[in-house]
Amino acid sequence: MIQILRYLFVLRINRSLIETLKQPDQEILHNLAALIAENMGGADGKAWKKAARRLANASVDVSLDAVPLAGPPPWPIDAVLLAENPGTRLCLNELFFFELTVLGDRIGHHFILEYLLPALEQAGYSRMEKQPKFGLWGNYEIVGLFCAHGADWEPVIDEGQLSSDYFPKPDQWARDFMMNGAGKIFTRLDWIRPLAPDAAMPENGPDMPWLLAALERRMTALKLLNKGSADMDTLVQGIPGMEKASWQEAVDAAQAMPAPVSVLRPVEKEHPAKAVIGRQHFSALPPVVLPWLELASILHLGLHTHYGYGGFSLA
Repeated sequence: MIQILRYLFVLRINRSLIETLKQPDQEILHNLAALIAENMGGADGKAWKKAARRLANASVDVSLDAVPLAGPPPWPIDAVLLAENPGTRLCLNELFFFELTVLGDRIGHHFILEYLLPALEQAGYSRMEKQPKFGLWGNYEIVGLFCAHGADWEPVIDEGQLSSDYFPKPDQWARDFMMNGAGKIFTRLDWIRPLAPDAAMPENGPDMPWLLAALERRMTALKLLNKGSADMDTLVQGIPGMEKASWQEAVDAAQAMPAPVSVLRPVEKEHPAKAVIGRQHFSALPPVVLPWLELASILHLGLHTHYGYGGFSLA
């Protein structure tokens, strides 16, 4: 069973005006890494301090949205961060949202409460180095934190009050998996964040065989498929809605699908080379493929998934 904890953070702006960066995902991850490293001890603390030093030595000017993506991931844990307000202006009392997905059974809810939440709270009243004049840091308060239970978001913090007796299970994200899409016909894939391909893809953009192969590579990168300890079918057993999912049937169905009509464009120069964003139109997606795509949309595909790259939705 894949262990995942998904969180939604809600920040309320307490300054007359802020301007979020085009890539706030990178800014948040880099700055929180430094704050978490200050407060964590032991072997895990050493890993966070090493990551924080590497990021600091990059001499990044975040005001130019020039955060480099080369090198190791910004955090020493597997995570995906997705901010919902990139490149916008927010005024007093408006809300800033970001999702954080933590992957694997080594990091639990205690990490959020003991390290990440205090770091985020500290950043709400402290300015960070290299911060733009109207930057986020020091200009917000945390008003909400929610944890995914299936398609629902359960409150961990609501209007500033922490629920100390809430302890999510690392498999609750999968409750009623794919139930929202049951009986629907999906024909479109929207890339909500740039896709930075981790392997050569078709000239006109990723087709279905490429997408499923990218999912398998992602599972391998997460060490879920290492050394033959699990195969794709075994790995998803226990996820409601995937009990009868067959990886080979999905691969065979994908191979038989015509190439999609892709409306993709290269992204701006600060993004990785060959990264694209846009939408793709398919013939009706076979039901056997859908649960695997739903899983891929949670894990994200390609390179730089820490920064939200490779995120998509189905329509």
